Amino acid sequence: MTDLLHLVDGDMEAVILGTILNSGEPAHREVSFLTLDDFAIDKHRLVWRAINQLASDVHPTIDAVAERLSEAGKIDSVGGLSGLVDLDQRGIPGLRLAGFARSLQSKTADRRACRLNAKLTSLIESGLGRNSAEVDGILDEIRALSHGQSADRLTITSIEELPPVGESTEPIAYLREPELASGSIVGLTGDSGSGKSTLATAWIRDAIALGVPALVLDRENPRPVIIDRMARLGLKDSPLLRWYGGWNGEIPSPVAREVLDWVRTCEPRPFVLIDSLIAFLGGDENDASVMRGFMNGARQLTDLGATVGVVHHDGKAESARDFRGSSDWKAAIDQAFHVTNITSDGKLDRLNLRCYKSRYGFAGSLVYRYAGGLFLRDDRIDAPAVIAADQLTAILRTNPGIGAKEFDDLAARANLGRNRARDFLANGVLAGTVRRETAARNRQHHYLVETK
Repeated sequence: MTDLLHLVDGDMEAVILGTILNSGEPAHREVSFLTLDDFAIDKHRLVWRAINQLASDVHPTIDAVAERLSEAGKIDSVGGLSGLVDLDQRGIPGLRLAGFARSLQSKTADRRACRLNAKLTSLIESGLGRNSAEVDGILDEIRALSHGQSADRLTITSIEELPPVGESTEPIAYLREPELASGSIVGLTGDSGSGKSTLATAWIRDAIALGVPALVLDRENPRPVIIDRMARLGLKDSPLLRWYGGWNGEIPSPVAREVLDWVRTCEPRPFVLIDSLIAFLGGDENDASVMRGFMNGARQLTDLGATVGVVHHDGKAESARDFRGSSDWKAAIDQAFHVTNITSDGKLDRLNLRCYKSRYGFAGSLVYRYAGGLFLRDDRIDAPAVIAADQLTAILRTNPGIGAKEFDDLAARANLGRNRARDFLANGVLAGTVRRETAARNRQHHYLVETK
């Protein structure tokens, strides 16, 4: 059955129709929930329609189906009687068709989602879809599909058929605790060069070490950059790693059929990294409908059991520094971290991950130290104070001769606080780590005293 589920759509359709032709009405009854839309091949749609018309009265044998198609003038469109014989030979007597047909039905949903995403992108790029009812309708359809059936889901035809969620609560599983909860959407935001993509690649490496397959959809980085990053992190090519970069051709969207099909075949379910959000968004990141459409696509992957990482940029406005664009990013994501490189010289040495959204109860910051290709977490109690001191030191180093007010302003923009900035300068002068010089009009200039 596993091999059968991986057949292409046309072959799956032929197996279903052939099994009905040689097994009769009981086989048809087992897959009666299928519709014409579930058949992508025109001749298969004609055969399915004829079978449905016959099933309530007589067994849908080859002769009966051929007669019904002849009456409708469609027999030649299916290849004549020999075409029906070919279908009959594709059938598998005794095959349990229900689960097999649900797999075909899930492929129908994937095709429809791809068409809807393409239509949505076209509307947005043309400028016709902004805030339009048509866009809202498309998004509603995508949401319905994302919560619909898949190859490993039950087909729900009524509310009464909904299964219980579960009487007992299982602990949340993590690929890396507390950062990566399995089956969730996790965001890494930060300024360019903050190290967020390198950190995400390290998470890929650690997931593979646990036996978890990984797929990177990368529209940001050229191949030489990836090769260098993999070498630094000790990440090697393996059957568990699939890196889809521009050198492979057109990079698919996260909800492309080949991506969804691959996720379904993975056991355990994979880690999918999207780098970056804006490269895959297909529209204005400030448009709530556009952002929600992307996040709904990411949710389709987690509904199939995948863990999804999304690299995104931070905002520049004082009131929205955590992330850039629509607030639907924060509303839809499960867990998100703002990444800051807190190394004084700008090199990749120490990162601060501040969690600004979590559905799992995590709050606060994590500090990573980078050494020898490894990101080691520093869980010291004084981590917040260390982070602030490092950031203030970096501000002073990159702004030699700065005045106290200007230093306070920069510290405030970095969410470090004016009082902390003033204390840093005053204590630094007393400790000899900050040099203060008085110029004309009593203006005071501050310099970092470098230690050897």
